[in-house]
Amino acid sequence: MRQLGAILTAITLATLGTASEAQERQPFHVAEFPDNRIISLAILMSEASADLQFDYDVEVELTEHDPDGQTIFADDGHHLVRVRCTAPRAVKVGSILYKLGTPAMADDWKGDLWKTLCFQPVS
Repeated sequence: MRQLGAILTAITLATLGTASEAQERQPFHVAEFPDNRIISLAILMSEASADLQFDYDVEVELTEHDPDGQTIFADDGHHLVRVRCTAPRAVKVGSILYKLGTPAMADDWKGDLWKTLCFQPVS
């Protein structure tokens, strides 16, 4: 529950879309809680960062599902998150800077977002 509170507190900004749009997006992070609620985070938009200290500006959405996969809550905020791929690896939400370890393998939404954007497969 504390993790959910941290997610909701850390990510707070403007307006999303509909619940059906939220279900269509592939989540980069999913957390299941003891009461079987499932919280998923998905990327709405990703572009080169306007802040030269970061690589990406990303809009993130939060969706809550019941155990049957039905949407209970679809956040109506476009939450801006900045991501820096190179050292010092970091994720910034509002004025809070979360520094990630080397390698950035945190098993939370910040680490999962970093891995999604910064671990690009090379062929």
